[in-house]
Amino acid sequence: GQAFTTYMLFNQKERLSTLESHSVRLEELGRRASVMRSPMKMALPMNSLPLLMDEAVPEKKIFPSELTPCQQEAAGLVHVPLRSYKPSCDENGDYEAQQCWQAANKCWCVDKSGAMLRDSMVDGPADCVQNTWALTLYIYYDAWIKIQLP
Repeated sequence: GQAFTTYMLFNQKERLSTLESHSVRLEELGRRASVMRSPMKMALPMNSLPLLMDEAVPEKKIFPSELTPCQQEAAGLVHVPLRSYKPSCDENGDYEAQQCWQAANKCWCVDKSGAMLRDSMVDGPADCVQNTWALTLYIYYDAWIKIQLP
């Protein structure tokens, strides 16, 4: 066993010394790379800059006059009587059927204009589907009565 190991070491001596020299060289390069260097300038061709600018999307400005009343109240542009209350608006900017004041844990139902439906304020979530149907029936009944009266 020892004779074979000695024979292999003797035959591979050149390769071992080459590996050792490569290892020393790699360690030296690693130490050089870790030394702090001053920042280098990056060369950027000028003809590539307009391409970067073309991808920018211009920001559309929204003026307060373009916002719905609900959106104006939610943005804080209009005074709201309840402190810390911001209305919930749908994707069209209309008032959502249920409005909640989180600070007081109160919810109520509103019509499209944001007017509170009578007797709809409750603790926690409000049943605005039922209240909306009641309002619709009331409006139709009121209109029907007006038509029936001479």
